[in-house]
Amino acid sequence: MYQPGDTIAYEFPTHQVSTGAAKNADSTPSCVLLRNGASTAETVTVTNVATGLYKAVVTVPSDWVASDEVQLRLTATVDGITAHDHSDVWPLSGGWSEVSPPAGGSAVMAVGYGELVELLGRRVFGKRTGFSEAETDDLNDIIMDGLQSVYQAHRWSFFRQRQTITTTAAYATGTVEVVSGVVTLTDGTFPAWAEDGVLTVDGNSYDVDSRDGDAQVTLTDTSVDVDAGTAYSLGRAVYDLPSSFDSFATEYLTYEPEGSEGYPPVRFVHEAEIRRMRQHNEYYDRPQIVAQIVEAFDATAGSQRQVVFYPTPDGEYVLTGVMNMRATMIDADNPYPLGAEVLSRVIIEACYAAAERHMDETEGVHSKRYLAVLEFAIQEDKDKASPRTLGSDRGGDETSDLPPFTRVGDLTLNGVTL
Repeated sequence: MYQPGDTIAYEFPTHQVSTGAAKNADSTPSCVLLRNGASTAETVTVTNVATGLYKAVVTVPSDWVASDEVQLRLTATVDGITAHDHSDVWPLSGGWSEVSPPAGGSAVMAVGYGELVELLGRRVFGKRTGFSEAETDDLNDIIMDGLQSVYQAHRWSFFRQRQTITTTAAYATGTVEVVSGVVTLTDGTFPAWAEDGVLTVDGNSYDVDSRDGDAQVTLTDTSVDVDAGTAYSLGRAVYDLPSSFDSFATEYLTYEPEGSEGYPPVRFVHEAEIRRMRQHNEYYDRPQIVAQIVEAFDATAGSQRQVVFYPTPDGEYVLTGVMNMRATMIDADNPYPLGAEVLSRVIIEACYAAAERHMDETEGVHSKRYLAVLEFAIQEDKDKASPRTLGSDRGGDETSDLPPFTRVGDLTLNGVTL
């Protein structure tokens, strides 16, 4: 899924009509970017990348909006016969970004921490400022209760945003010596991520337990001994996710179009499956499966989510998925709650209702108002987040003059790339 400002790179084939064999067009094919079905004047660059294979590249204007639908219309002439085809329809995604009020004003239509404290302070304590520490704690409890009731009421679309993970190429500079699991590096510097690495030496692979310095790491297996001057390779299988991350909303991660060679998506599996595969055969290659894991819980910071790939990535790959964000409490330094730009009225009524429960131990008029505005907000979110179409109900050969094209990577014969 693309966002305004993204670059679309789309490959399409041309072929000889009589035989179906790949053949270049009589001249460079033309391509038009469509917005909601209408032609635009955006420049689409078409280049010939191989016999019978072209690539169309265009940048989506940054002022286009989420829910716009974009598509490419292709026109190619081969042996004097002109054919037309269309790419898939791509609905634009808006992602999510925090609301920031402009300097010197509060024109943004989103309720923040300061406004909630004033509104609730007047409702509960009869004042807008000058709260004691105990009163501030009460107001924070009410705000947290109100936000939780909103976030747990529906699977809000704004909790889902794209997350990109870029893998790291293996490091193999210098040579190593291993004594009782302690690895000493000569003529190199272990990368900062070495603690999450997998060391392969003398045909065996070992997990790294800690990075002790620029030239030393310790393995989890302290029985390992390797002579000095031995070549090695350090790969990175584990990657930290943002603190705002809760879980992935998709069943796979996809490769970016550029440089992916049409690789299939990386499937999510249980972490035990990756451990089983690594025990059977640990090696470096393009990732094929991935698992979400949780690092050891820290009572001061909570739990840190990570992903682990198999095989251990042998290079830099850009992978994208959709994540569910983790709801967080607001304060004076982080004033805007998730969804405030569209749910301000709902959040205010939810906090008023929470105040009724906390202070009056009853459900009053604001509890009823909250349920009323919540119902409307849920329906509106469903309407905006639901797709307008499930795509074309046709096979690839029913209305298209161009056959479907799928790249599956390099094809080799006796070690020679075809």
